[in-house]
Amino acid sequence: MAPKAIYPIELTLKSYRVEHYDKDENPELRRLELELLEKKRHAIHARIAAYQKRVEKAYNKAIRPRSFEEGDLVLRSIPAQRHVGKLERNWEGPYRITQVIGGGAYKLEQLDGIEVLRSWNATHLRKYYT
Repeated sequence: MAPKAIYPIELTLKSYRVEHYDKDENPELRRLELELLEKKRHAIHARIAAYQKRVEKAYNKAIRPRSFEEGDLVLRSIPAQRHVGKLERNWEGPYRITQVIGGGAYKLEQLDGIEVLRSWNATHLRKYYT
């Protein structure tokens, strides 16, 4: 490896780097420095992985998984565009789940058998208790 550039001021005022430079020992010191760099990099990756695991655990603690089966009665959320005022109801229904599509998506039908046109995600559904 080529030595680092020396600033002109370092020629008159000797710095630690210039005073202790040894041409024969420098490659070995650089190799050790690079090994230490790899160890530091691995330690940082381990710390990042531990941090991400803690964040995931905190996130998953707050999440309540919702899953429904065919035939369950559910309420669906009313889109914000249809809200007239703050005292408006937030949920409509009940609806019956006719098909579990997967990935949290469900096909619904009204209780009188009329099918809802699009599928709904579980985040917008709530179990209806009779």
